[in-house]
Amino acid sequence: NHLKEIFKELNLEEVVGLKMKKEISQQSKNTSERKLMETNYYFENENYFCEKLLIVDDVFTTGSSLRGTINVMKKHCLKIKAIILAKTWQ
Repeated sequence: NHLKEIFKELNLEEVVGLKMKKEISQQSKNTSERKLMETNYYFENENYFCEKLLIVDDVFTTGSSLRGTINVMKKHCLKIKAIILAKTWQ
């Protein structure tokens, strides 16, 4: 996994536990349908807490994955930032 290698190289802790309620492929969805994906996430560890969290998104298409992740993690972290490695063109 390329993101694991990036975290390893930067000596950053990888937070594991963000899951999808239902595995849904975004490829077959249009923009409106992809935006509904924001509510499809949950975090396994309800007791997890951190001061700072960096979310790494490898490909940004509609932003629904990123928004969904932020919505879930904001109750676990004081400060959240995101970095996006690539953006698709629509």
